[in-house]
Amino acid sequence: MEKAGVNKSTAYKNLIRKVSSTSGYHIYEVEDVLNHFIGHIQHLLAEGNDVKISGIGTISVTTMKDVTRVLNDEEICYDAYRLSISMDVPMRRFMQENAGGKSSTK
Repeated sequence: MEKAGVNKSTAYKNLIRKVSSTSGYHIYEVEDVLNHFIGHIQHLLAEGNDVKISGIGTISVTTMKDVTRVLNDEEICYDAYRLSISMDVPMRRFMQENAGGKSSTK
């Protein structure tokens, strides 16, 4: 399996450091597990499966209609995808309590 997230942002590296400092695992161990976790999620989503992560929600991919653009007098057609996360109840509560988020469903 390819390494997921080759261009990691600072936030990603900070997340790895936080998990490492609170879990007792080395940074390289946390990064390795997280990369594998992300890679498996990517494969499941590419196969058309939704992925439910308790405490966060359900991740799903929607295939948009074919997109056609004209670039340099050449017509280009490609597929577009949308990644969605439908929050579960624990995440919704956490956001309401900690981020001031409002939700119409409880």
